[in-house]
Amino acid sequence: MLKTQPPVLGNVPLGGNAQNDPAPEDTSDNEWITRARGAWEQSTNWFDASIRAQIRKNLSHFRSLHAEKSKYNHPSFQARSRTFRPKTRAMVRRVEAAVAVAMFATSDLIDVRAWNQNNPQAQLQAKLKQKLMQYRLDSDDTWWFLTVIGAAQDAEVSGIVISHQYWKYRSVKTEDYNIYHTLHPDGRSEFNFKKDQQEIIVENRPRIDLIPIERFRFDPACDWRDPASTSPFLIYECPTYVGEIKQLVKTGYADAMDPGVFDDSYWWAVASADYDSIRAAREGSRIDKYAEKKSVPDAETVNVRKHIHRVDGRDWYFETLGDVVMFKTPQPLVEVYPHLREGQRPFVVGMIVPEVHKVYPTSPVQLIEPLQEEINDVSNLRQDTVKMQTFGRWFVRRNATVDVATLKAGVPQSVIGVDDIERDVRELKIADVSPHAFMETDRLQVDMDEISGSLTQATANSNKALNQDQTLGGMNLLQGEAGQIKELEVRVFVKTWAEPVLQQVCDMIETYESDEEVLGDVAASQEMEVQDVLKALQQRTRVRINVGFNSTSPEKRIGRLMIALKTLFSLFPAAMQTADQGAVQKEIFGAVGFDDGERFFPNPDKQDPQVAALRQQVQQLTNVIQAHMVDQQTKRDVAEIKAVSAERVATINAQVQYDIALIANKIETSKAYLESIDRQLASQNNDLKIQELQLERTALAHSIEQDERDFAIKMHEAITGSSLKGGSPSDGPPALRVAGGDKAGTLARNHYGDIPFQAG
Repeated sequence: MLKTQPPVLGNVPLGGNAQNDPAPEDTSDNEWITRARGAWEQSTNWFDASIRAQIRKNLSHFRSLHAEKSKYNHPSFQARSRTFRPKTRAMVRRVEAAVAVAMFATSDLIDVRAWNQNNPQAQLQAKLKQKLMQYRLDSDDTWWFLTVIGAAQDAEVSGIVISHQYWKYRSVKTEDYNIYHTLHPDGRSEFNFKKDQQEIIVENRPRIDLIPIERFRFDPACDWRDPASTSPFLIYECPTYVGEIKQLVKTGYADAMDPGVFDDSYWWAVASADYDSIRAAREGSRIDKYAEKKSVPDAETVNVRKHIHRVDGRDWYFETLGDVVMFKTPQPLVEVYPHLREGQRPFVVGMIVPEVHKVYPTSPVQLIEPLQEEINDVSNLRQDTVKMQTFGRWFVRRNATVDVATLKAGVPQSVIGVDDIERDVRELKIADVSPHAFMETDRLQVDMDEISGSLTQATANSNKALNQDQTLGGMNLLQGEAGQIKELEVRVFVKTWAEPVLQQVCDMIETYESDEEVLGDVAASQEMEVQDVLKALQQRTRVRINVGFNSTSPEKRIGRLMIALKTLFSLFPAAMQTADQGAVQKEIFGAVGFDDGERFFPNPDKQDPQVAALRQQVQQLTNVIQAHMVDQQTKRDVAEIKAVSAERVATINAQVQYDIALIANKIETSKAYLESIDRQLASQNNDLKIQELQLERTALAHSIEQDERDFAIKMHEAITGSSLKGGSPSDGPPALRVAGGDKAGTLARNHYGDIPFQAG
C-alpha cells in the first residue's frame, strides 16, 4: 500500500500532532510578532551596514558595469572611454562550467550509502533509494541542473548560496455530475444523477529553491561553518501572490487569520512595495517586478516571512505577513517538516571560498575587484590615447575667429574657417601609446588569473619562460597550479551546499514519496515489487557526491584512474579479472562527456524496463500460443485416430454382418432342404432309398450343426471383438459349446461326402 500522507507545505494537513503540541507558555501572538520584528531589524541593520554595499558592487561587476560610486559614472567622464573589461563575468562562467563538468559528467555522481556498511541488505536498499533519487533529479520538473548552476553563480557573486528544501504537494478536486443506469430484477430501469468528486494531483515532487541573499536573515554571531543550523533564528522573506495567500487562508493553512476579515482592498494596501538596492543592482535598469502595482489584485505580491526560532532548546516555526500580522501560528519545526529530525532545518547555507570566522565570506568576484578596476583604468587610458592620436587635439587662440565645432567634429573634407592660419590654430602632438601600457595590462591579467584559478591565453602569452621555449612541461605546470584553485572551489561548494541539500532530498523521498509511476518504474528496473521499494525507503542512508580533485579536467580524471588501475594491477594481477568493467567504463566515458558509454558497449544485463516488460509479455503470449497449438494438435490427432478407428470398426462390422447373413442364409437353406428330405422319407417305401435319405439327412444335420457353431463364433467375435481362430468351438465360453464334433462330412447336391465306413 502506497503512502498517502502528503507533505505540509502548500497543503492543509499537518504532520504529527501539530494541533496537540502547544507553543511555549506565556507566549502570545503579540510576543511572537515582537520576537519576529526584533530579529529582522537586528539582522537587517547589521546586513545593511556590513554587507549590502559590497553585494551591490559585486553584482555590478558581474554584469560588466561600473559600480555605483565609480569615477566613470561622474559627469566629467561622459566624453572619456568607459569600457568595462568583462573579466569578472568570464571568471564566473568558467566556474559554472567547471561545476557542470564535475557534477554532470556521469550519471553515477550521487552515491547513497547505508549507515551500516556491513549489512548487505542495507546496502541493497541504499542502492534502491539511490535509483529513486537519480530518477527525481533527472526529472525535468526538478530543475536540478539549473539549480546547481544558479547556486554556483550565487556563491561566486555573493559569497554564499542559500536554498530552501521542501516537498511540493498540490492537488485540486473536480466535481462532475454523472448519470448511472440501474436495471432491477423485475425489469425496471432507473436513472440516477450523482455528483462525483475526484482529486487530481498537480504537483508531487521535491523542490529546491534558491533564496536571494537580501531575503534571508540569520544572526551574524553564529558558527561560520554552518549558519543555517547554529543561528538562533532564521527568517526567509518569501514573496507570495495574493491569490495564493487567499487560497491558504481559505483552506485553513493560515490558521492565524480569519478568512472573512480581509478583502481585495486589504491585500492591495499590504501588497509589497518595498525597494531593495541589491535587487535593483541585480535587475539593472528594469522596473522592479515586486514594487510595480498591478491591475489584478491576485497578481500582487505580499512578503510572507517564514520564521524559525529556537526557544527553550527547540525550533519553532511560524509565519507573518511582513512584521505586523501573524499568518500561521507557531508549531514545532519537525511537525511542519516531518522529514527533519530534531536540530535539523530545511535551509542550507553554502559557500565556494571559505573564509574562517566570517559568516559572509569574501566572494571570488570581490577577490579580483581591485585588479578588475585597474585593468579597466589602463585599458580606458590607452583607448583615450589612441582616440586622441586619431582625432588630434588643437590649440586655438583665445577670442580668435575659428570654426571650433567643425574642428571638433573631424569630418573628412570639412572646411574650418580661421582668420590667421599661422597663429589661430595649432595641433597638439600626442605621443604614441607606450608598450608599457600593454605590458601592464598583461601583468594585471596574469595576477587576476592567478587569484581566480584560471589559465587563459593572456596567462600563457605573458609568461616569459613559456614564450621562449613553449614547453609542454611549462604548460602542464601552469594548468596544475590554476586547476588546484578551481578544484578547491568546486570541492568546497559540493561539501558545504550540494551534499547537505541532497541529503535533505533523500530524507524527503524517504518520507513523502508516493508517486505510483515513479515507484513502479524504479521497481520494474530492478525487477522488484513496489512494496520492496517502499520498504527500502525506511532504511536510513547518507548521501555523498563523487567529486574529487582533478574532476574538472577530463584528461586528469582519466589519467588519475589509469594510474590507480595500473598500480593496482601491477601489484595484484588477479585483480584485473575481478574488475568491474561497467564502473570503469562509466568513469572513462563520463569524463569525456559520453555518460556511461553504454551506447558504445551495450550491457546485455541491462535493458530498458519497458523493453523488458514487453519482452516478458511476448514470451507469455508465445507460451500461451504454443500451449494452444499443442492442444489443437492433440485434438486433431485424437479426431484422426477416432475417424480411422471408426472406419475400421465400420468395415469390420460390415464384414461380420455379411458373414453372419451368409451363414444364416445357408442354415435356412439347409433346414429347408432337410424338411424336403423328411417329406421324401415319409413318402418313400423303398428301403434303399430310405437308407440313402437317412444318410443324407445325417450328413445334412451335421452340416447344420457346424454352421450353427460358425454362426455362434461370428456372433461372439462381433460382440466381444476377440477371435477364436486357431481353437475349437469347445474352447470358447460355455455358451458357445455346440454339441457335435463328429466328422460326417459335407453333403453336396446329389453327392455324398466322406461318410465313415461307407462307400458311395
